Amino acid sequence: MKRTILILAVLLLGYAPCGICEEKMLFFTGGISPPLVFEKNGRIVGMDVDTVSEFCKYQQITPEFKAYPLKRALEMMKTPDAQGIFTIFRTPEREEFLQFPETPINTVTTVIIGLKGSNVKIGKMDDLKNIKLGVIHGHKYGPLFDNYQGLNKYPVRDKSVLIRLLAAGDRVDAIINSEAVFEYECMEFGYDINRFEKLYTVAENPVYIGFSKKALGDERAAELAEKFSEFMKEIAGNGKLKNMREKYEGQPSY
Repeated sequence: MKRTILILAVLLLGYAPCGICEEKMLFFTGGISPPLVFEKNGRIVGMDVDTVSEFCKYQQITPEFKAYPLKRALEMMKTPDAQGIFTIFRTPEREEFLQFPETPINTVTTVIIGLKGSNVKIGKMDDLKNIKLGVIHGHKYGPLFDNYQGLNKYPVRDKSVLIRLLAAGDRVDAIINSEAVFEYECMEFGYDINRFEKLYTVAENPVYIGFSKKALGDERAAELAEKFSEFMKEIAGNGKLKNMREKYEGQPSY
């Protein structure tokens, strides 16, 4: 009798509800980039967080999210500590330890922003050599900008300082930022966005989720990458992705 009960218990556990059997995964973010990724009320939220959460729901995965500076997060992805990282650029160096889907999680429009009425005109990349351009120290803006030579960059370490310098017309003629991030930062730091104008679009860069080969193994990482591509195509086609992102339009990150 006891043996029969034991066998039944094992069988029942084998068919336990998916909530009990869910795989747990830790995801890092590639920095804070509202509205894609930001912190609110002590939680990591944003468009891309919602996308990863929805994907995990489809795959019966329980996700945990942690935000670290990009350089530190990437180094940690070379260890078994975390299974994924998202909202990052795809590079050959990162492909050595991360498996990327073919389909990006989002697209970042990188722009040059100036004060309205400043008479700064940018028609091509070479025109940036003639101005003092504010940047965030150590930040990556995409391959085109990052590898462009001869630019007169003015690096600062704080996003609020960068906008303050531009608003005051002090030390910089223009700044570079993601268009969506700049709109959020203006709301966050209390600046009227109508004081500024987009001078030039540098590039539209896809950003990706990467799955750790170290933590998951090559086969599982490749499987998840393929499933993520399929998932993105599905929710883009049925309108769910658009609906998920609409709630962030015009909303401050605080």
